[in-house]
Amino acid sequence: MRTSTKFIALAATSAIALSTVAFGAEGGVPEALRRIDATLNAVIATLNQLSIKVGQLATANDNLQNQFAASVTCPAALQGRPRFVDNGDGTICDSATGLMWEKKIDCAAGGQGNPHCVYSTYRWSVSGSTQPNGTLYSDFLANLNDMTISRQPCFAGHCDWRIPKLAELRSIRIAEGTPPCAPLHGACFDPIFAPTSHDFYFTSDSGGPQMQLVWVVNFWNDFQPFPIADTSSLAFPARAVRGGR
Repeated sequence: MRTSTKFIALAATSAIALSTVAFGAEGGVPEALRRIDATLNAVIATLNQLSIKVGQLATANDNLQNQFAASVTCPAALQGRPRFVDNGDGTICDSATGLMWEKKIDCAAGGQGNPHCVYSTYRWSVSGSTQPNGTLYSDFLANLNDMTISRQPCFAGHCDWRIPKLAELRSIRIAEGTPPCAPLHGACFDPIFAPTSHDFYFTSDSGGPQMQLVWVVNFWNDFQPFPIADTSSLAFPARAVRGGR
């Protein structure tokens, strides 16, 4: 805005100067107007080019901000701080692994459509294979990562959310006998991750002896991984993750 104002002031000053010279020189008023018109056209062309440059710089700045946001992961724990930290934006940081986890919310049973709802469930595939083309990817992850679908910015300012690996889900498990973990009576991870559905959760691992299996886990049953072959009709909840070291 300041640059544009300077250009306009310069144009006005130039026009007055040219007018003074032109009116006192041969040619009179028509020549003065022609020179003023030419000067203003030159200023307008310069302002247009400046506007294009400003737009390019704004786009470049947005891209850099997005890249920075995508690169931010959870820092290592400082002495005296807990391992798991609620960031207050719907995410949880694990300072031991650098992973950032999605935090679920308690909503009315059957609240399908909200990706953060603890009761929402998804399917791995539409074809009954290990191809990741079901609602787990086209709905759940798409809503977290693509603002053109959810019509909102990427979840918590990050656009690289994914389904966690089996080992990553295992990393937040707490030992059996540690509250609230008890066989069939409590979820076996830190209470900061509550609420948690009493169900299997998707991992991103697939394959196995028959190479047509997808692995799910249950935090309420000693974290036993379980392979499923019916990937198109069985639906389970999911908890997204990003980052890591």
